Amino acid sequence: MFASALPAHAAKRKVPFGFFGTVVPPEMFPVRESTLNKQFALMAWSGVESVRLTFDWASLEPQPGVYVLNDVDKLVRSASRARVQIILNISGTPCWASSAPLDPECRRFPPADSHMPRFAALMELLVRRYGSKGSFWSQNRSVPRNPIVYWQLWNEQTAPWHWRAARWASGYTRLLKLAYPAIKRADRRAKVVAGSLVAHGQSYNPWTAARDLYQAGARKYFDAIAVHPFTNDPKSVSRTAWQTTEILRRVRSVMNGAGDKRKPLLVTEITWPAGKGKVPRQARFYMEVTAKGQAQRMRAAFYRLAAWRKRLRLTHVQWYTWGTGYDSVGPTTVMLFRYSGLTKMRGESFKPLPILKTYAAIAAHFQGCKKRSDARRCR
Repeated sequence: MFASALPAHAAKRKVPFGFFGTVVPPEMFPVRESTLNKQFALMAWSGVESVRLTFDWASLEPQPGVYVLNDVDKLVRSASRARVQIILNISGTPCWASSAPLDPECRRFPPADSHMPRFAALMELLVRRYGSKGSFWSQNRSVPRNPIVYWQLWNEQTAPWHWRAARWASGYTRLLKLAYPAIKRADRRAKVVAGSLVAHGQSYNPWTAARDLYQAGARKYFDAIAVHPFTNDPKSVSRTAWQTTEILRRVRSVMNGAGDKRKPLLVTEITWPAGKGKVPRQARFYMEVTAKGQAQRMRAAFYRLAAWRKRLRLTHVQWYTWGTGYDSVGPTTVMLFRYSGLTKMRGESFKPLPILKTYAAIAAHFQGCKKRSDARRCR
C-alpha cells in the first residue's frame, strides 16, 4: 500500500486507501504510455487510489500458450508511477477455449471444462509476473514497486452477456477451484475476488447469485466478493443511495450466513450515466439521468457507502468509468454507458468534466484532504 502519515494540515481520513477508485476502460489500452501517465497522474490528483483493469482473456492468450502482455505492462507501469492500487480483472472466453466455439458469440459462453486449466495457467503466469514476487518489478526497477494483490476472476458472470449457461454457479465454481490454488501457489499474499455479481432482469439479483455461489461449493476458493449494485429511483436521489447499500447489505447477509463474515466486499463498478435524452429509445435503461442527477447520485451513494463500509466490510468503490466518448455510438446494449466517464475521451484526448470535480470533492472529504488540492498529499 502507499498510505503514509497524514500531513499536519489534513483532517482525519475516514476510508481506507483504495476505497475511492475508478475503472480504466479497454478503450484506453491502446493509448500511448506518455498520455496514460498524464491520465493516471490526474486520477491520483483527483483522489483516485485504485483502478480496475479488465483484460479480455483472448487479448492476453490469442492462441493456447501464446501470451501477449504488452498492454498489461504498459498499464501497470503507468498506474504504478501514479502510485495507484490495481485490481486486475480477467474475463471473456477466447473462441478456442469456448464451450460453444462455433457460435458467433462464442466469447460469451463459459470455457469448456477441458480448457479451464488454461485459464488457471494464465492467472498463475500473471501473478508470477505482477504479484508480490513478480518478475515485472525486477525487470522495471525505475518503476515504483506496486505489486498487484487483488485478482478478480471474470466479470458479471451471473448474467448471460458474460456467461451464457443455464447454471452459471456450478461452472464458475469449477473455474475457481482450478484458478484459486494456482494463484496462491504463485503468491500467498494474493486475494482472489469472485467475479462481480450483477442483477439479470427483475427476477435474478446479486444476493440470490451469492446464495447460488455458496450452494455450488465455492466458499473455499475466493477471498472476497465483488458486486455491481446498479440501481436507480428516477424520482429520488436518497432512495437510489439506499437501494445501493441495500443490495450490498443483502449480499453481506448471505456471506455472513455462510460463515464468511471476515471476507470483504468490493464494488468494482458503480455508475449513473448522464445520457438522459441523448440515446435512442431502444438504448435506454432505468439508469439514465441528467448530468445534475449523476452528480447528485454519486455524492449520495458515496456518502452512504462510506458510512456503511464497516458494517458491510466494504473496501473498494470504483466508478464506471474514467473516460468515455459521450456520444451515441456502438451497440444499443452499451450505448448509454458511453455517458458515464469522469472525462470525455476521444482517442488520445481527454477532457475533464464537471463530474470529475464532484468526485474529487467527495474523495477529498473522506481522505482528509482540502478541496481542490492534490489528493496525493493526503495519502
